[in-house]
Amino acid sequence: PSSGPEYKVKYTGFPLPLPVPEGTRLVVCLHETKTEKLERAPPMEFSLNPKPHLCFIRRLASFLAAASASTIPNAPVVDIVFRPLTLSKKGFREDELTSGALAHRLKKHMLSAGMDGAETVHSFRRGRQQALEEAGASRAEIARKAQTKSEQNLQRYLSRSRPTRGRRSVLGGLPEPADDLTE
Repeated sequence: PSSGPEYKVKYTGFPLPLPVPEGTRLVVCLHETKTEKLERAPPMEFSLNPKPHLCFIRRLASFLAAASASTIPNAPVVDIVFRPLTLSKKGFREDELTSGALAHRLKKHMLSAGMDGAETVHSFRRGRQQALEEAGASRAEIARKAQTKSEQNLQRYLSRSRPTRGRRSVLGGLPEPADDLTE
């Protein structure tokens, strides 16, 4: 956005170093979203989580290292991190992963984990916003993290009375996270 810092240079340091140095921060800028049409969305900054198994940066670094060491065609990450499989499913295309492909992968992994597979990618978005609200985050903070400008959309995501059509929650039966979700 024109009012904030410009992030014009693509990250060219793939893979991230392993082990990830303490103090590492990762800033991600999405090109265009439903909220920010024709411009970059506000940057999202990730810090290291003290619990390595919950740390996005450490998990991403491990993924990038594994992809770089792979002999699968187009597995090393050059430009796009999350990419679709080739038609043969034996390699990756250098193209962006569509929301439909992501939804298909989510359903596949949920079914393989013994879940009903009825959740959607938006279930995670909605759950994150509700968890932020429960942790005491302000509506303005939740809207900023959700990258939404609409109070109506924010209310829809925060509403717990919305029907689930018999779906079982992705997080059903799991213990409550102990992490401070407002950071």
